[in-house]
Amino acid sequence: MKYSNMEELKGIFTQNKFIKEPYEANFNFDEEHEEVTILISNNDKVVYDKSCHITGMSALLKNIEEEGYPILIKNVKGYNSTLPLDHIGKIQLEEEVILTDPCYTPNEAKDNKVKIKSGTWNVTYAQLGLFLNRPEYLILSHESYNETPKRLTKLPFTIGVDSGQLGITNVSEYEKIYSGNSEAWYDFICEKTYSYKEKELTPGYKKLLEKYKNTDELLSRAVAVKDEQLLGVIDKLRKKLIEMKSEFDNFYPDVPRYTYLFGDNSHLSLSFEPYITHNSVWSSTAYGDGVYQAYVKRNKDKEIVYIKIDLK
Repeated sequence: MKYSNMEELKGIFTQNKFIKEPYEANFNFDEEHEEVTILISNNDKVVYDKSCHITGMSALLKNIEEEGYPILIKNVKGYNSTLPLDHIGKIQLEEEVILTDPCYTPNEAKDNKVKIKSGTWNVTYAQLGLFLNRPEYLILSHESYNETPKRLTKLPFTIGVDSGQLGITNVSEYEKIYSGNSEAWYDFICEKTYSYKEKELTPGYKKLLEKYKNTDELLSRAVAVKDEQLLGVIDKLRKKLIEMKSEFDNFYPDVPRYTYLFGDNSHLSLSFEPYITHNSVWSSTAYGDGVYQAYVKRNKDKEIVYIKIDLK
């Protein structure tokens, strides 16, 4: 599967079926930026979303050739899986906003300003499903825009991060913050974006968790007895636990990895949920410091009505 330009790459992706049912693959080609976005869905729900420059597609194509279809399904059930979007509130944004790490002053982040459609914006986020209980995407959409865009445009700047977090707020508000006690405000934002949130387990996971705990307890008792007649029972219990571990793995990406398996806790710990105020949202990133990209969608009047920030 060799290619030398975007047109040849389109042909490769559109003429080959890389994903097995019930998953479906869609590819969006951004010719201006020579970028390909891969969308994997299951029953019309996007479970994998990744963009890559065409120069970086060779590794993926090599994987496709070797495995028949790429690691996408592994990622859906593996460490890179994404949980469903969670709506966390509404904020009021003015025409000019700034996307920045809260540790930067307005002057340091002066190139990260953009004009949008003012008004009420819905805030949602998607969380990494395994190993990392951190936000993967932060999505803001104007109340007048109720679609899920298939094609987004990159903002002409990236968001530099040096404190493991970033956010969006009105330019006027940000300048006001830094004209006062910005240090206290910054400490407060850090406390909010780095704090843990708790959420109830889903009923199916609770049932599976109780089953696992009971079986593990029974195995512990059997091992403690050390009666040779129990060897057969112990062997069956071990096999049962292996089967149940597989059940836990297959339960993803519906719940995060950091779940209390033992004790009296009936919830799972969701760390680093984004924090919103009446006119801003701040979030930790998935992998800490670095450079992050924001994508937008404009309405027919060329106003930005949808913003997606890739936090990983």
